[in-house]
Amino acid sequence: MNASNRASATDHHQTFAWLLVFVFAVVSLIGVRHHEMWRDELQAWTLARDSSSLADLWQNMRPEPHPMLWHTLLFFLTRVTRNPVAMQYLHWLIAVAAVCMFVAFSRFSMLQKALFCFGYYPLYEYSAIARNYSLGMLLVFLFCALLRREPRNYIALALVVGLLSCAHFYDVPIAWTLAALLVFDYVGNQDEREHLRQHPRLAIVGIGVVVSCQAFVAVQLWRCAGQKTMETSPGLHLRNVWIALTWMWRMFFPIPLIDAGTFGWNTNLWADTSQVRQDLAVVFSGTLVIVFLVLFWWRSRRAFLLYALGTFLLLVTQFTIGFGSLRHMGKYYLVLLASYWIATDASPSSPVDGPSARGRHLLSGLVTTILVIHVVAGGICYWIDLRTVFSAAKPTVQFLRDNHLADKLIAVAPDAPATAISGYLGRKVYAADSKRMVGFTPEDRTYYANLDKPDDVVVREVLGMLSDATNQIVLITRSRLVIAQGQNSQPLEALSVPPDRRIIKLAQFPESITDEKFFVYLVEKLPTGRSLNPLEP
Repeated sequence: MNASNRASATDHHQTFAWLLVFVFAVVSLIGVRHHEMWRDELQAWTLARDSSSLADLWQNMRPEPHPMLWHTLLFFLTRVTRNPVAMQYLHWLIAVAAVCMFVAFSRFSMLQKALFCFGYYPLYEYSAIARNYSLGMLLVFLFCALLRREPRNYIALALVVGLLSCAHFYDVPIAWTLAALLVFDYVGNQDEREHLRQHPRLAIVGIGVVVSCQAFVAVQLWRCAGQKTMETSPGLHLRNVWIALTWMWRMFFPIPLIDAGTFGWNTNLWADTSQVRQDLAVVFSGTLVIVFLVLFWWRSRRAFLLYALGTFLLLVTQFTIGFGSLRHMGKYYLVLLASYWIATDASPSSPVDGPSARGRHLLSGLVTTILVIHVVAGGICYWIDLRTVFSAAKPTVQFLRDNHLADKLIAVAPDAPATAISGYLGRKVYAADSKRMVGFTPEDRTYYANLDKPDDVVVREVLGMLSDATNQIVLITRSRLVIAQGQNSQPLEALSVPPDRRIIKLAQFPESITDEKFFVYLVEKLPTGRSLNPLEP
């Protein structure tokens, strides 16, 4: 190819890349604007919003099982606005930046780049749902882009690895893997060794950055373990290996179950339909991992190291802190893509028609097939999220505002969804189970001590809070109130309340992809001498 043709191909590729990023930005923004946030998204927002300083944020995050990078970004954002929609736009910008990094600097084919952009994780899980997972995607891609630059900027690489550790606890093993790749390059590449010998400060500063970030995350994890009731570690058992491989299959094939116009979030169209299919999913995922290991070994030892070590450390993390859900499995997906990125950067060392060349074509075909499956999954989830309420918190708060109830004392039961109501309301609410005002819901010992409080106890406690000063309380529950009657359960209408009090059901919002379906009640104290039916429809 002559210089003129190469320049034309480069211009064509750049035009395609910018067009692809633009289309992704528009499509993903539409998804963001139609997505109703739930408590896991708004927990980070309310933590940042209700912290008066970074030191206060550090203190409030004691029970949080997440590093502070995302929350720190939100802390500065909440100094500008208290509208949680701003968090969605920030998260969208991060997702667009990650896609831009991938499209501009990776050597995937144009088809593979287009498929990736509209796959499950970039389009939906790490874009529409505003959490700290997209930071990991951006930082992994940034590392891969920086790795190709000559001479390498080791301080920038170390900063990326350090920040990756602070993005999510599941990113910590990926950060270790990327650091191991740098060490591998140092040992196996004489030019890199010579470069660092000539600039020893680069290595010293880089190691200091990575170690400092890792130490910071370790301290936070230690604080978290001391503040909340930790689940028992799954441990390395044959049954748990089976479960881990099942979850890995969900990463390879993230198409959900679809029923009555909605989808089962974190479900799987194949593995969740029968035990036989689940067993086959384990076999398929295990086989795919082995095939990828072999193909990466043929293609590039560096890519093999990244995939083998990254997958192994993520498995160890699962066996240590829990299996997580589909969003956590996206970390395996990032490791796979980063490994293929490194493999495509390697110069071919064999004839174009030899066995290794056939291995390269097989590797590319497998990656493309997985990307196609992810586009199907992303399209399903994206489309249904446009048409279906993800969480009823937003319409519930809008109902309160439309009916001039937003300024009253808002009680929420159970505690968990209080964060979602508080996030959209813009102020603290009363967590009825643990009996405290909250913006974010601290999952501390008080929280766990009051889990599953019976409805009748909650109602009686809220009734007891009524006074002449506070004669109305809005009670929001996640299900229709049920009062225990011996061994049976009867609806709220069976509850006897004092004659000077009444409970009115105002509205219900039962449509939601998540479990955040809300029922709104008005609990009020009647004026002296006035007695009405205490339970009105």
